[in-house]
Amino acid sequence: ISAAVTPSQLSLEWDGIPGQTYYLEEADSLTGAWTRLRGYYAGSEGVIQSDINTGTVTSKFYRLQTTITNSVVPYK
Repeated sequence: ISAAVTPSQLSLEWDGIPGQTYYLEEADSLTGAWTRLRGYYAGSEGVIQSDINTGTVTSKFYRLQTTITNSVVPYK
């Protein structure tokens, strides 16, 4: 994940697995309640970019979540 911050915006970019959906969530503290901001679908290139308007907020925590689908687990 790469991040760029300005006084009013956070820009994130990450490599996803093509065909998977990723959810960006935010919270006021690491132990607080997480709020889902939106979902992002990784296209054929897998690169996802998001700009978040932070306004005058001085502190927020962000995380990505996904559920990998259509994965093949080898049988041993």
